[in-house]
Parts: sequence; structure tokens; C-alpha cells
Amino acid sequence: MNAINYKGASPIYWKAYLILLMIGSLFNIGGCVAIGHGTYSWPTFVGGSEDDDGKEYPVLNLAGIAIRVVAHNDDSFGLIGPVVPFIPIWEHTGGSPFWIGVHLNPEVKEFVFDPFQVGLALEGGQLLLPERFTGPFMATEDDPTRFCSGIFDPEFHKSEHATFFVIGEMCFGIAFNIITPKPDAKFSVLIDGLEQKERSVSVPKITFGKKERGGWSICLSGSVCTEHWTTR
Repeated sequence: MNAINYKGASPIYWKAYLILLMIGSLFNIGGCVAIGHGTYSWPTFVGGSEDDDGKEYPVLNLAGIAIRVVAHNDDSFGLIGPVVPFIPIWEHTGGSPFWIGVHLNPEVKEFVFDPFQVGLALEGGQLLLPERFTGPFMATEDDPTRFCSGIFDPEFHKSEHATFFVIGEMCFGIAFNIITPKPDAKFSVLIDGLEQKERSVSVPKITFGKKERGGWSICLSGSVCTEHWTTR
């Protein structure tokens, strides 16, 4: 998982945008033009949200802890070039299992978390529990924004049941044994494995639906850029 835009982890739709910018840096002396479009699963929930404006990724603020849940099922495509965009850039997350990222940012060191109690509720009513997970990955001063980058690495996969003290900002990758749903599929994530002082924390159901983002950017020499990206 790449972490880019906010402390902890970024919204998935920034991935394609950053790839475009990185490749665009190759053309920076003479300028570059990029266009792109992507579809993503976007979370909604009742209460405790901030930055839920379609531009910044929503965060669920509970007493003493902030939670973000990111679905890894995005589809994006873009073009980039020095004058006319012609180099294709695309990203598709599919196959099995279906991964979600759970990001925890506590204010106090009173929480424990069990990744195997995170449930996935499908549109037909089926409820799934994880088959494995990765993490926890910790944010550090040396690596504050990319600490979830190893989430898909098989080296980090775990299948044993365990609970973890949430001693700082951390993330987990949770894997469900299904084919990754498309961004237009509806599903919900239920976090039942969070406790504070041995008492269960009630986390609102997080429901995902489709969101699209598209736009363009133009960079002249000297990194003078103008851009226009919209989300709907």
C-alpha cells in the first residue's frame, strides 16, 4: 500500500496521479501533459467523519483513536507525454484474495486489535472473516508515510490468531478469500476486533460504493504546474 497524501496512508486514487507525476518528471525540462481517470471504492459511515468531501480520504474519529479503511480494488488509466499525452499508465487491482487496509492512529496507548475479527459483508448478505493478514506496520520518524508499502509481500503474511497492542500509528492488511470485487460493487467492513481497556469499542459499519476521479495536469519547465482533478 502506498502512503502519500495524509499521515498514515493515502487514498487509493492518488496512486495513478503520483505515477503520472513521477513519469512526468522525466519530461520536466521541456514540460509534460497528463490526463487520467480512475474508479475506486469509497467508504461512508455514520458519525465521526472528517475530510469526507470527495477529495480527502474519510477518517473515522472515535474517542481516542482514528480509523481509516481502504479497499484495494481500484481501476485507473492515464496518458502522459512531453507535449501530447501518448504514454499509457494503468493500474488494476484484481484476483484473489481481496485485500483491505486498516489504519489505526491512537491518541492513547489503551487499545488492542484483533485483525481476524474484521468482517466483510457482501451485498447478498454473506459475511466473511479474514483468511490471513499482514502487519502491523508502524509509522516512524524516518518513514512516516510509506509504512504500509509491504502489505502485499508474501513474506509478511500471517495466519495465526493474535491480538496486538496499538502503541502508535500502524496499519494491517486484511485478506478475504474471494475474487476482488470491482469498484462498483457494494460491500461493508465491520471492525469488531478493537478493544480499549478490555472493553469492546463500537465501530460504525463502513460501507463502500463507487467513486470516480479524473482530470488533467500540465507542467512547464521549472515545475510550474496547473491541474484540474474532479471527483464524483
